[in-house]
Amino acid sequence: MTTREILRAYRVPLDPTDAQTAALASHAGASRAAFNWALGAKVHAHRMWSACVADLTYTRYGHLDADQALAAAKKDASRYYRIPTSQTNEKAFDRDPDYAWRTEVNRRSWVSGMRQADTAWQNWLDSLTGRRAGRRVGYPRFKSKGRCRDSFTLAHDVKRPSIRPDGYRRLTLPKKISVTGSIRLKGNIRHLARRIRRGVARIQSATISRAGNGWSVSILALETLDIPDHPTPRQRAAGAVGVDVGVHHLMAFSDATIIDNPRHLRAAQKRLTRAQRALSRSKWRLPNGDLIDAPKRGQRVTPTTGRIKARARLAREHAAVAQHRASTLHAITKQLATSHAVVAVEDLNVAGMTRSARGTIDKPGRNVAAKAGLNRSILDASFAEMRRQLTYKTSWYRSRLLPSGRFVPTS
Repeated sequence: MTTREILRAYRVPLDPTDAQTAALASHAGASRAAFNWALGAKVHAHRMWSACVADLTYTRYGHLDADQALAAAKKDASRYYRIPTSQTNEKAFDRDPDYAWRTEVNRRSWVSGMRQADTAWQNWLDSLTGRRAGRRVGYPRFKSKGRCRDSFTLAHDVKRPSIRPDGYRRLTLPKKISVTGSIRLKGNIRHLARRIRRGVARIQSATISRAGNGWSVSILALETLDIPDHPTPRQRAAGAVGVDVGVHHLMAFSDATIIDNPRHLRAAQKRLTRAQRALSRSKWRLPNGDLIDAPKRGQRVTPTTGRIKARARLAREHAAVAQHRASTLHAITKQLATSHAVVAVEDLNVAGMTRSARGTIDKPGRNVAAKAGLNRSILDASFAEMRRQLTYKTSWYRSRLLPSGRFVPTS
């Protein structure tokens, strides 16, 4: 046996009261406001730094060649303008009289917003300089109400925990959030509560977010696991299995087992279409009370009650599809990780497989509609999510994940 510490997340839907729902929305808004405040400070400092670099390049270092002048100007400008971090922003935010409401919410909620701004900025820098793999990350954008998902993260002192189970169906949170001390769960956290009582798990943080089907909490716990040094007798008996993923069949195993593709998106397509049409037909309200179909750019409008309900209906349908898809993948990947000693999978370039066939104006693509349908089916099957789940589950259950070469003819 090998003792390891792992981070495991427990996601459970919440069943808040009306007062708790209002408190959750208030804390999510505080996190969003703090994110925008911190990002605004970073953007302002970055613009001042860029202007200083441009000025120094042509004045102080104009006698050097272009590359040397730019490098020297950047080094000099960094002495005068630094991008503020979350620690600096927290102190400045505490002194800002326009945000006096910060004392009405839990401090850790808006601090998490500032740290998200740090992460967004660092991701952009890493992508710009090539230190981050994957698709290029764009310049950080401000969060607007309605466009971004409502969420906030709460950390706590693990020695004096303010986030802890209250039985199996309730979760204790800070008083400003839970109002009554604890909040009811639609599911249960029996497994986590028992591990905490045995002293082999500690809650690190809790992220509360709102999706189409309501509020949910993701509890991040640090757990101590005893992982066998070798696969179990059942896994050794089953040996290795190869997994070929596809659209017609979700998975085909090398032992001739085939799992049909449930096609969650196609199954919900009628409901999604109706909900989207209802949202498209809904109205916007002008300041003078008149109703319009679609606002013009820069026009001040507010959504009508019908539009708010239609938007919530569409969000519920999309959330249900995502939940069904996740449940299917979790069941299959756990079965693979616990039943075999070696799991061989394809190393697929999903981003390349789902690239649009639209082409350009000079060279328009062909069969664009058919390729768009194939892209939807590939993304609905979630090949990358299946690979991600197998990566950590095989390490938990002492099996081994073996990715094949990207160009090996595994089918």
